[in-house]
Amino acid sequence: MRISPFSPILFLLIFVLLAGRLSAQNYVTTVNVEQDSLLFSAPAGGTSEADSLTISAGRIGGRFHLYFEGSQAGYFKLTGRVWKKVKQHDSIKLALLFSPPASFKGIARAQLRVKGISLNTWKVVQLVGRVE
Repeated sequence: MRISPFSPILFLLIFVLLAGRLSAQNYVTTVNVEQDSLLFSAPAGGTSEADSLTISAGRIGGRFHLYFEGSQAGYFKLTGRVWKKVKQHDSIKLALLFSPPASFKGIARAQLRVKGISLNTWKVVQLVGRVE
């Protein structure tokens, strides 16, 4: 079977190849996070001072995803502008707060996972909040 230059099969093949290449360029392939952990202190029912987390991209910028995990993850929040993209060879800062409920006493722990496009680009930041 000969494929003509105007064949729908050829058009579809080229479209799939280009779409895959372009969508991969929209996501950060390497994610660098400067901090391994963030420590917060807040009164019960109050809010801590903001702490920042720096995320930088390597040679390819683009989108990244943030996930909070852990049974006490709801006590930690992003504040201010929540960036979802970082430019090539650039970095951004995200501000986080610890806001425990009034009934909570002790130390809260959670994880913030930062992910680029590849499954092996997960970076985990340990979040620890102490009630004063």
